[in-house]
Amino acid sequence: MDPTLTIELMNEHNLASVFEIEQESFKDPWSLQSFRSELELNRMAIYLVARLDGRVVGYIGSWLVLDEGHITTLAVESDYRRCGIGGCLVRTLIKRVIPHGARRMTLEVRPSNRGARKFYSNLGFEVHGRRKSYYSDEDALIMTLHDLQLPEKNWAEIVKKNYEQGKIEQAEPVEQKGEGPDEGSTGFDPGN
Repeated sequence: MDPTLTIELMNEHNLASVFEIEQESFKDPWSLQSFRSELELNRMAIYLVARLDGRVVGYIGSWLVLDEGHITTLAVESDYRRCGIGGCLVRTLIKRVIPHGARRMTLEVRPSNRGARKFYSNLGFEVHGRRKSYYSDEDALIMTLHDLQLPEKNWAEIVKKNYEQGKIEQAEPVEQKGEGPDEGSTGFDPGN
């Protein structure tokens, strides 16, 4: 039986797993209290978790400010990276912010993090600026995905087209982790 990936709103019960992934993933991780505050106090926040067969294996967070969704954090447990879970989280988040009027998505990324930059570029994000001294040891590149509301700029179709034209590399299959279900769970299957 294939593993089942689900994306759902983050809640207090997910925080221990999210915090473990956070500590594993980042040099300067958020505190457990930071996540708790985002969930309890920030009305502009949307946080999602990815569950593989019920186990939290990734998460994404964002703020919705006026017409912009801003990705604040994204991480996937190391054993499940490059299986499509991160892309599934981003696409699900975008689908959630569009009905609230989001016209674009933005995020900051380290210039030295080539893997993350390529990941976001494959999803249609482009570098549109730099924040000086954003990190303790490095600037940040500002990446933006524009025109979420415009039908002629349908982000999902652009990503699918780029995938079909070979501009987006397919992740190496991870049989025991099940690469297929994460793509289908958001209604976007680049193989079709």
